[in-house]
Amino acid sequence: MSSAAESARPARSALRLTTAGRAFLPFALAALFAGWGLGGTGGLLGATALALCACAPPLAWLHARSLAVAPPSPARVFAGESFVLWITVRNRSRLFTARDLLFACGPARGRARRPGGHLPCLRAGEERHVAVAHRLPERGRVRALPLALESAWPLGLVRCRLEFELPVDLLALPRLGSLGDLGRLPAGRARLQLDNPRRASGDEEFRGVREWRAGEGQRRVHWKLSARRGRTILREYERESEAPVHLVLATRAAGAAARVPAFERAVSLCATVAEHFLRRGRRVRLTLAGDARARIDAPRGRVGLLRALAALAEVAREEGEPFGVLAAELSAAARRGEVPIGIVAGRRARAAAVPGALVLDVDDPSLERFFHPGRPHGVRPLLAAGAGE
Repeated sequence: MSSAAESARPARSALRLTTAGRAFLPFALAALFAGWGLGGTGGLLGATALALCACAPPLAWLHARSLAVAPPSPARVFAGESFVLWITVRNRSRLFTARDLLFACGPARGRARRPGGHLPCLRAGEERHVAVAHRLPERGRVRALPLALESAWPLGLVRCRLEFELPVDLLALPRLGSLGDLGRLPAGRARLQLDNPRRASGDEEFRGVREWRAGEGQRRVHWKLSARRGRTILREYERESEAPVHLVLATRAAGAAARVPAFERAVSLCATVAEHFLRRGRRVRLTLAGDARARIDAPRGRVGLLRALAALAEVAREEGEPFGVLAAELSAAARRGEVPIGIVAGRRARAAAVPGALVLDVDDPSLERFFHPGRPHGVRPLLAAGAGE
C-alpha cells in the first residue's frame, strides 16, 4: 500500500453490541446465575457464555485495527448525483481474515450512516479495492472526506466502527438542468437566434482544414490528409466561424443568506447554458463578473465544458449590486461581435436592458418555462462518460 494509505489512520473508534450481542448477553448472565445453583455442566455453560461476551470486544477491536485504508484518486463528479469512490483497504494482520466489512462515506446522520460499500472477505495480508457509493450535495472542492468502516468479526456479538478522515481531492461540478428554446424568451429571437438546429455538412460552406484540438469529435476528420501529414486534420466549415457565445455570470447578489439558493440556481443555469451550446458545436466564453473577475475560454467538446464547469464549481457568491458590472461585461461582449448572455440572481429587480444581449434572471417566473434544474430521463451530460476522470 502507498505511503498515503499508511497515513490514513483511524481518527476515532467505537464498539457497540450487535443484535446478536444484545440477545446473547442476557442469556450469558442468566446461564451464569443458573450455573451457581446447578453446578457441573450448568456452571461450565454459564462461564463459557460469559467468557465469549468478555472476549468479543477486544477481539473485534484488534481485528478492525489491523485494517488500513487508502484515500481515493482525485475525481470530478456532479453535485447531487451518486458516484463511486474506489477505496483501497488492506488487512495488515497475519492471522485473521477480515469478514463482513461495511463502508460508509460522509458525515453521520443520527446514530449510523447508510452503508455505501460491502466487502465480504479480506484475507490476511490481502489488499483490495472497494467501490463505495457516495453523493456530494453541494458543488465545490472537497479536501477531506469522513469514512466509517465497520466489522462484527470474529464472533458477531460486537461491532467495531473506525472513523477515518481521508485526504481527498474531489471537485463537485454544478448541477445541470434541462433547457428549452431560449429564442422564445422576450427579446431573444429578434437578436440572438440561439437554438437553430445544426445544419447538415452538405449545406455548409467548406472553408479549409486545421489541426484537431483535444476534446473535439472526429466526425469531420480528413483521414487521407491526416495520414499524409501524420497528425489529425479536421475539415472546417463556414458555420464554425460563428461568433462565440459569451456567458456572463453576475457573482454579486443582493440580500442575505436567503439569496444563496437563488445564486446556486444561477450557477446551475450558467452551467446548463454552457453545455447546451457546446453540445451544438458552439464556442463558449465565460466571464465571472464580480469583485474578482475571471474569464474562461471553453473550446468545443468535453474539454471546453470541463473547463467551464470547473470554474463554476468554485465560484463564490459576493454581496452587492449585480447589474452594473453585468451590463458593462455584456456591452463589451456585444461590441466584440460575440453573442452575449447574462445570468443573474436579481430578485426580479430592475435588470438594466443591454442592447443586443439576453439577460436571464433566475428570479423571473417566466424563466421557469425554459429552465428546469433536474435533467430529463435519458439526457446525459456531454462529459458524462468521463466526469470522474
